[in-house]
Amino acid sequence: MNATTLPSTQQHQSAENLISRDMNDTMKRYVKIERLVEEILTLRQEMVEFDRKRNYNRECLGAFRRGEVQNNSKLWMTIGSGQDSQMFVKLPRKNLVTMIEQE
Repeated sequence: MNATTLPSTQQHQSAENLISRDMNDTMKRYVKIERLVEEILTLRQEMVEFDRKRNYNRECLGAFRRGEVQNNSKLWMTIGSGQDSQMFVKLPRKNLVTMIEQE
């Protein structure tokens, strides 16, 4: 065998380094893509939650306008998001309507 036909050790190591760098770059790209996908899915879920809350508020204000809600001077309302952070408060009707309209 001729020495010129066999790859030298240096050429072989250089090829391995290129492959290793390419794999490393590919993995970095996949990690970045996965992080962005997770962020997109989280933002999409937040949009769904905000839309749900907006619809609840719209329904509530409609019920006030139609007179479907008792004319008590104070009404109960839940404040907070999530099961662990919600609490009930009793507010004057006027303040409650103002809060819902502002949201």
